[in-house]
Amino acid sequence: MVRHANMFFAILIILLVSGCTASQGGTGGIAIKSFTPDIQQVFPGEKIRLQALIENTGSARARITEMKVLGLDGWNPQAVTSECTRGLELLPVRSGISGDTKVCIWEFTAPVVPDRINVDFRPTLRVYYSYSTDLVKNVNILPRQELVQLQSQGKPLPIDSVSGSVSPVTFSLEAQGPIRLAGSDVTFPVKITATNTGGGSVCLDDCTLGNQNIDAVSIRLESGMTLQDCQSPIRLSLFKGSNSIQCKLTASGLDPGQVSQKQIELHSDYIYFADRETVITLTGKP
Repeated sequence: MVRHANMFFAILIILLVSGCTASQGGTGGIAIKSFTPDIQQVFPGEKIRLQALIENTGSARARITEMKVLGLDGWNPQAVTSECTRGLELLPVRSGISGDTKVCIWEFTAPVVPDRINVDFRPTLRVYYSYSTDLVKNVNILPRQELVQLQSQGKPLPIDSVSGSVSPVTFSLEAQGPIRLAGSDVTFPVKITATNTGGGSVCLDDCTLGNQNIDAVSIRLESGMTLQDCQSPIRLSLFKGSNSIQCKLTASGLDPGQVSQKQIELHSDYIYFADRETVITLTGKP
C-alpha cells in the first residue's frame, strides 16, 4: 500500500487538475412532436391539411429560420399558419416549466393521377432553427503540499464543478492530468468533444445540402488562460456525429501555496434542422 502511495505522489508531483471529464445533456432543441394529415387517403383535386406540433425541449431560446414541407412535388400549396414562418421564437424549458409549443398547419391540393391508381406520398416536415450550446467548467489546481495533506488524511480531492445547456449538440471537456507546476505557471492539456445528439443535422450558417458548413460546429473557448495548439473559435466537423480536439491551456500568476480555480467556458451558436415524415395515399377515380 505504501509503495502504491509513493508511486502516486511521484507522478502527481506538484499539481493535479481533478474531476477529469465534464459534459452536459443532449437531445434538447426543437422537437417535432407530431406531423399528421387530417385525412390519410385523398382524391385528385381534394384539399388536405398537414398539422405539426413543435416544442422547444432544450435550455436555449430557439428562433425558426425556415420551415418547409418536402416530398409533395406536384401538389398545389394553399396556405401555412401565419405565425409559423421565419422569425418565430420559442422560449426554452425554465424552472420546471415546459418550453414553448406551436401548432403549424399547411394546406395542399392533390394533383391528378390515373384512374384506379394508388400513389403513396411521404411528405417530410423540415424545421430549421438557430440554437446554442454552453458548457462551463471550474478547474481546481492544487499545490503539492495541499495534495499531500488531503491524501494523508484520506480526504477526497476537490471536485471540478460543471454546468451546461441541454441542446441538440453537446460538449464535453476533459482536463487531462496529472499536471506538473513550474513556478507560478502551469500548462495542461484539455480534450474537447462535440457530439450531435439531436437526431438531425447541424451547420454553421448555410444549411444548403452539400455545403461545407453542414455537419460542422464552431466553438468559442474563453478561460482567461493562454490557448495553445488550437485557435478560438475551434471548428469541428461532425460528419460522423462526434469529433474531438486536443489543446493546451497555460495558467499564469498562480500562488504555489494556495488552491487555485480557473473557469473554462465553451459556447457555440449554430443552425440545426430536424425532420419528421408522414404518409398520404393519393387514389385515382375508381
